[in-house]
Amino acid sequence: MRKYLLLSLGLTGVFVLLYSIDSFLPWQFHQYFPWLIGFFFLQSIGISWMLSEGERDRSRFPIYALGSVVLRFVSGILFLMIFFVVGLEDPVPLVIQFMAVYLSYLIFELTVVLANLRPN
Repeated sequence: MRKYLLLSLGLTGVFVLLYSIDSFLPWQFHQYFPWLIGFFFLQSIGISWMLSEGERDRSRFPIYALGSVVLRFVSGILFLMIFFVVGLEDPVPLVIQFMAVYLSYLIFELTVVLANLRPN
């Protein structure tokens, strides 16, 4: 799953680039947006490990793939809950940006995983 990790690093790079040119965009990123980027990249490292473990036993790969989707969802909800417990000044932009980043990484993950689920 080295390919997954490299492509995930590329997706993270796109988000870092967008954040760095924030002043030229028609919207502003939330002040905690870099935390979102870091969180999802760390998730990608864990999911990459899970998928590489699944590749060792091809019969169990679908279980690992489903587990990675569930892990991303549950840990994402917990991550948002931490922000809400700490208290945010303006939570709506953060939640919208969280959903956009979450869906980007999820779609990316599913396209990589589906390629491995199909028989050759």
